[in-house]
Amino acid sequence: MTVEATIGHNGPSEAERIADYLDRRADRFLAYARKTGNGDARTRANALQVEAGNIRAGLVEE
Repeated sequence: MTVEATIGHNGPSEAERIADYLDRRADRFLAYARKTGNGDARTRANALQVEAGNIRAGLVEE
């Protein structure tokens, strides 16, 4: 009998990491929108937040 070493999964899932990335990116767009008053940046931030929420809710296939 041989024992194979397997690497455990200790971190967040790939989907959760992507959602976190999108949230951080949305935060940067919101900061830019507050600083400049740019409505397009606020719209982009909102779209990123919605997509991150969809990923967390499992509405997007991996």
